[in-house]
Amino acid sequence: MSVPLTKDERFALEARDSNLSLEFRLKELGLFADTEVSVSDVLEAIREAKVKAEIDRDAIAKVIEERSDAWVEIGRGTPPKDPTHGWLEFFVDPFHLSSHAKEDEKGKVDHKELNLFLNVSKGQELVRKHDPIPGEDGSDIFGNPIPCAKPKEAILKTGPGVEVIEEGHLAVASEDGAITRKSDTVSITQMYEVSGDVSYKTGNIEFKGSVSISGNVLAGFNVVADDDVIVGGLVEASEIKAGGNIQVGGGIQGGGKGRLEAGGSIHARFASDVTLVAGEDVIMENHLLTCHVTAGKLVQVNDEHGSISGGEICAKESIQAGFLGSEISAKTILSLGLTPDLVKVIGNSKDELKDLNLRLKDIEQVINRIASLPEFKTMDPKQIENIRVKSVQQKFLLQGRIKHLEEELIRLEEELTVARAGTITALDTAHGGVTIKIPGDILRLDHDLRHTTFFYEKGEIRTRAN
Repeated sequence: MSVPLTKDERFALEARDSNLSLEFRLKELGLFADTEVSVSDVLEAIREAKVKAEIDRDAIAKVIEERSDAWVEIGRGTPPKDPTHGWLEFFVDPFHLSSHAKEDEKGKVDHKELNLFLNVSKGQELVRKHDPIPGEDGSDIFGNPIPCAKPKEAILKTGPGVEVIEEGHLAVASEDGAITRKSDTVSITQMYEVSGDVSYKTGNIEFKGSVSISGNVLAGFNVVADDDVIVGGLVEASEIKAGGNIQVGGGIQGGGKGRLEAGGSIHARFASDVTLVAGEDVIMENHLLTCHVTAGKLVQVNDEHGSISGGEICAKESIQAGFLGSEISAKTILSLGLTPDLVKVIGNSKDELKDLNLRLKDIEQVINRIASLPEFKTMDPKQIENIRVKSVQQKFLLQGRIKHLEEELIRLEEELTVARAGTITALDTAHGGVTIKIPGDILRLDHDLRHTTFFYEKGEIRTRAN
């Protein structure tokens, strides 16, 4: 947006960039071709416009000398300096641990000793809170202040087993135990250990903490934990639900009936014929075979020769494996975005929001004019009051629905933005028969593609070489 600052027929001055920039140019002089324009003339016009920014006189002189009609910036205000928001420094954070199995001195991998869950000692430093640093206000070319954004305070949330010292800036372990982080709250919890299999010997397990199982989880048994679940062996057709992460040292053989659900991430060597639901990542070492997977962040197979074959895989941010699909054309659907028909859902929500706002406007008119409307003049006052009360109640219900819908739209549009910025990658081969879905487009492969990344751009799914 530009604002003219002078009516002089020889030259133009405009305030641009929200009054942060002062720009100048000579006009096509025409009849005034012999009329001189001096630096002083321009400076006088600037003074009359009450501009207070420092002026580049050399830039003005150069334009006059070259008789150029191009716009040139000759003055600029001072933009505000953004603050540094407060932040948390995690010294021990389960959300950022390596998902790879540990190796001994000889390089042998022990899939029962996984680097996912950490024990801590009493007094160990866990998290430090850093205070925000204020920004600096700016000013436009007229000297008007431009306030900077307000810095945000970091919030240090702690639970049982954690003590906060140094005037609320440092969280330390107040007891020995295992650290967990759930809903941004850092706690120290005890772990329930199962020596051997989850079977008839143990029965189903439900524990307010973490569960460590040295053996297998046999078919038909359930494990529920508020925090993490660690399984040293295999998981058969069973159900495991964890508020934190699920780590399986062996693999998952669901038999079409198993289901694993984690508030955090799910890690295993492989998974077949099982449903996996993770608030964050689903990461396999070898393969995902005919699984139904939903991941709040990414789905990934680490081995460059590993595969995702069959089933339906949904991730909010990205999907990656060496091979996507298979040579035998197993039906494989790979989707970014967690809401089916996301674009359609957003459109329908916007239409509903528009309709609700119109209804709210009509009800507010009735409430404001109820005493003056002709149809109410012959009514009993009690009837009118009853209509008014019901109208007010309906107004509050509509306002609640509108607020919920507005918040849901923000979430859906954020999901759409993240999904369309995501990628689906075949490090080796994407086989024909694979279906790629990114909100706004669907691509069905009719032939193999090597070393390919799929992404969304300009209304369609495109490909690029890795």
